[in-house]
Amino acid sequence: MTTDDQRHKENLKELGRFGGMVALFFVAVYLAIYVNITYNPEVPWFIAVIIVGGYFIVPKAKNVMSMFNDKT
Repeated sequence: MTTDDQRHKENLKELGRFGGMVALFFVAVYLAIYVNITYNPEVPWFIAVIIVGGYFIVPKAKNVMSMFNDKT
């Protein structure tokens, strides 16, 4: 396997991990909204979940997107 194929395979694995993070983020937001509406509707706690999740996801997204940047 050439280095380009190997790098592409590693990039796809990283993209899969990122997809899992995004899916987990949406599940966390859904659960936060559900719990917020059901138990404590006065304070919008789900906004904190969105902000903290975005803090972790945005840099990872930039990193994954730069892996697939074609510079040839």
